[in-house]
Amino acid sequence: MRMSLRKDSAPRVLFFALLLIWFFSHLPFLSADADIHIRTGGSRGSWSDEGLYTSQIRNYVNQESFDLLESDAFLKTPFLSAYLFTPFSIFGTSMEVGRLATLMFLVASLLVLARYQRMFGIASMVLLTTLMFFPIHQYSHIAMAEIYGAILLLISCLFFSSYIQSNQRRHLLYTFFSLLCASLFKIQFIYALAIPTLSIFLVSLTKDKTKFRKKGIESLIILAAITLGLLFFWYLPFRNEWTSILSQQSNIFERTTISTTGLLENINRNFLVRGYLPFTMTFLAALVWSVSNLAKNKYCGYLKGMVIFNLVWFALELHKLPMDYLPVRYLISLYFSMGLLISIIGSNIFFAQNKRFLKYIAALLIAGLVFINSYHYFRSLDNRQYSIAEINEYVAAQTNPEDVLIGTWATSSNWQSKNLAIPVWHQFMETEDPIRKYNARVVVSEPDERESDYAYKNRGIDLTDLADSTRQFKLAYWNINFHWITDKDY
Repeated sequence: MRMSLRKDSAPRVLFFALLLIWFFSHLPFLSADADIHIRTGGSRGSWSDEGLYTSQIRNYVNQESFDLLESDAFLKTPFLSAYLFTPFSIFGTSMEVGRLATLMFLVASLLVLARYQRMFGIASMVLLTTLMFFPIHQYSHIAMAEIYGAILLLISCLFFSSYIQSNQRRHLLYTFFSLLCASLFKIQFIYALAIPTLSIFLVSLTKDKTKFRKKGIESLIILAAITLGLLFFWYLPFRNEWTSILSQQSNIFERTTISTTGLLENINRNFLVRGYLPFTMTFLAALVWSVSNLAKNKYCGYLKGMVIFNLVWFALELHKLPMDYLPVRYLISLYFSMGLLISIIGSNIFFAQNKRFLKYIAALLIAGLVFINSYHYFRSLDNRQYSIAEINEYVAAQTNPEDVLIGTWATSSNWQSKNLAIPVWHQFMETEDPIRKYNARVVVSEPDERESDYAYKNRGIDLTDLADSTRQFKLAYWNINFHWITDKDY
C-alpha cells in the first residue's frame, strides 16, 4: 500500500527529517579514519580493507590495469566494484567519493521503504536505534561491502513481508533478488539465501500448512536455481582463482572444535561491554516479546512476515560467534538484524492498541538507545584522526604517476596519488620476487610483516637493507613503513 500525499503526513515528515539528519551526521567523517574505539577482532579493519576492497576498480579506472588475481577483492565483492565504477569514473577515485557513494546507496535503499505507508514508523526507528548504533554508523560512511549487504537484507525483509501479505510471487522474486545482490556485494552473505525458505516453513506452522507447503517448494526451486547460477557463472569459470584464495585464507577460518572460552569472549567483547549492553538488552526484550506474540498468533499479514524473517536472519547470523577471527565488520549484519527487530517491535507497540505503560517502557528503552548512540557519535566527532589522509598526501608528494606501490597497506595509500597499488600476501603470490615482478618503487609493510604473512622474509628479502630510505607512520594500532627502492638489481 503506497503512501497517500495527504494521509499520515506526520510519520512521513518524521522519517524524512530523521533521514536528512542521519545523512548529514556522516559528512564530518568522509575524510577521517575509522574511530579508534572500533573493535578489530584480529583484523586491521577498515583502516586497511577499505583501500584493499576498492583497489582493483581504482587501479582499473586510474591505470587501466586489471588482474583478477591481483587481489581477492573483486571475486569476493563483485557488485561493490561494479557499483563504485561509475562514481569513481565520473568524480575520481578519492576516498570521499567512495564513501559518499556508499551513503547514497543507503539513502536510496531507505527511500524504498518510503513507498510503503506501514514502514514509516519502522524506518524511523531503524534510523534512531540501528543506523545510529556506533559500529553501524561507522561502517555506513566507509566504502566496504558489509553495510551494503545489511541494507539489502532489510529490503528483502520488506519484500518478504509483502509476499506473506499479498501472496504475489513477484514479491518472493524481489526477496531473492535482494538477497542475491547482497551475496554479490560480498559472497559471504550467501547464507542469507536460505532465509525465505526457512521463514516460509515457520509461517506455515501458524497458517494454512497446505498452502504454505506449496510456497515452500516454490521457494526451494528459486533457491536451487540461484545456487546453480552462482556455481556455473561465478565459481566454475574462476575455479583456479577461488582455489588460490581459499588456500591462502583457509587457516583464518579453519576450526576443528568450538572453544567455549572463545565464544564467551566474542559475546562479551561485542555485546556486553559498556556502550553495547543497552542495545543488547533492548534486543533481548524485543526478542522475548516477539516470540511470545508469535506463539499467541497475535501478528498477522506483513508484520508476521517481517518478524519471522528477522528472527531467521538473526539465527543464521549466530554462526559467526564461535569464530576465532571475528572483525567487527562481520557483525554489522548481525547488529542490523537485532536493531531491525527492536524497530519492528517498538513501532508496533507505539502504533498498535497497547496499554499505556507498555508504550512508556518502549519509549524509555528507545530514548536510552538514542542517548547512548548520541554519546558515541559526539565522542567519535571529537576523536577524529586523519592519518590515512596524511599518508596519502605524503605518497602523492613523493611519487610519480608511473610509480608502483606494493603491500597490503599500499592500497590505502594511493587514494590521492592514483598510483598502481598491489597488495601482497605470502601464499597468495606465486612469484618469488614481487618487487621485481611489479617493478615496485615503494614497499609498504609493517615492521614485522605480519599483515602479509611475512611475504618478504619468507622469500629471503630484507626490506630494511634493500631500501634506500624508510619512513614510518603510525596509523591507529599499527606502525607502517614505507620502503623506497630504486636499485632492483639486488
